[in-house]
Amino acid sequence: MTTIRKTRRPTTSAPALLAVDVGNTETTLGVFQDDHVVLHWRLRTTPRTSDEIQLVLRQLIAPEAIDLAGLPGVIGSVVPDVTADFARGLERLTGVAPVVVTAANVPSMAIRYRDPATVGADRLANAIAARERFGAPAIVVDLGTATTFDVVGPDGDFLGGAITLGLRVSADELFRRAARLGRVELAVPEHAIGQTSDDGMRSGLVLGHAAMVDGMVSRLLAELGGRAHVVATGGLAPLMRELTGTIETFEDDLTLHGLRLIHESVAHPETLAAWTKKQEKRQADRTRNAARIEFESPQHFDDEPEIDERDIHVVTGPEPRSTPAPRPAARRTAEPRPPRGKRGPSEVARAARTERAAAKPEPKRERERAAKPRRERQRASERERARVPEPVGVAVAVAPAEPEPPLASNGGEGASGRKRRRGRRGGRRSRR
Repeated sequence: MTTIRKTRRPTTSAPALLAVDVGNTETTLGVFQDDHVVLHWRLRTTPRTSDEIQLVLRQLIAPEAIDLAGLPGVIGSVVPDVTADFARGLERLTGVAPVVVTAANVPSMAIRYRDPATVGADRLANAIAARERFGAPAIVVDLGTATTFDVVGPDGDFLGGAITLGLRVSADELFRRAARLGRVELAVPEHAIGQTSDDGMRSGLVLGHAAMVDGMVSRLLAELGGRAHVVATGGLAPLMRELTGTIETFEDDLTLHGLRLIHESVAHPETLAAWTKKQEKRQADRTRNAARIEFESPQHFDDEPEIDERDIHVVTGPEPRSTPAPRPAARRTAEPRPPRGKRGPSEVARAARTERAAAKPEPKRERERAAKPRRERQRASERERARVPEPVGVAVAVAPAEPEPPLASNGGEGASGRKRRRGRRGGRRSRR
């Protein structure tokens, strides 16, 4: 049992082809160059719009060395709800309508089925790839959502085959219908006799499926006369690699190779010719530019005149104003430190600057600031004087040193005494 899978890095020089195998559980994508799969992806099959498919394909292919413009494609799908959207998204991405594989566009193989339209595209692609690679007769075992057996007769015709539940579907159905059984990981058990429920389920599912595959292949070989090449493919094929005795070859990309062969037989010749011509032109331009850059100097091109570098002015916007070049800064040299007790030239200059600053007249603001306390003291003294009132209109009685003798005419009281009393009573009359 050998694995046939040739992979290498993609290049921009060789023609490319995008093959898409849409299965019930997984969607497999592969990019071919020179009959080799250079890129390979597996996606979960979910309903997507054409815009989403275009975005997914661009994210997968754009980082690689593949030109999306004009990239031919082929689609083999067993999910009708996804086929139309996938074809529309691929056409919008590349600009070329992909080939959708059906029984009607496989002229290179005769289909011995009562209703050829009911044969899945993946089964037709498997049969064509097995006949092309291993000859006829051949038996293809596809281990996916459903396990299918496709038989190619001795004359290269598609004779039919068998379809049964896939390994994963059997495990899910057992979990759904058995109340006390849980989900188990599909792995090869160590012993056929399981000591737990999980080991028993793995033994029955995995080893039982491998025994079923061997039994079905033995029956098909018996009907073919006992001679045919048996090849296995599909997502669960690696699990059966060491468990079956009838499968001779395991090949993961068998369906993609069959889609490529169908595309080559039905694709428009002008599409492939235009693609090849475009890639050849791009490769020739790339080779010529690489040789020119590597072996020729830009200063010695024969078709270009010599240009003085001083005459080249690169302007990306308005012409800038001419500004004088900045003058180089004077280089400062360390002055020798004068001995202690002596003043050096720098200290002398600093002292001279201090004396000149002290001799300068004080500015007006400094003078006003110095005179401000003096004005404040004057105003305070004025306010103190204004607070004490002066004695206005206060009579002061002064006793005479020697009383005057009384006059006899007025009964002991003279005329001056009467005038003084009258003056104290009415000041205005006395002043008259």
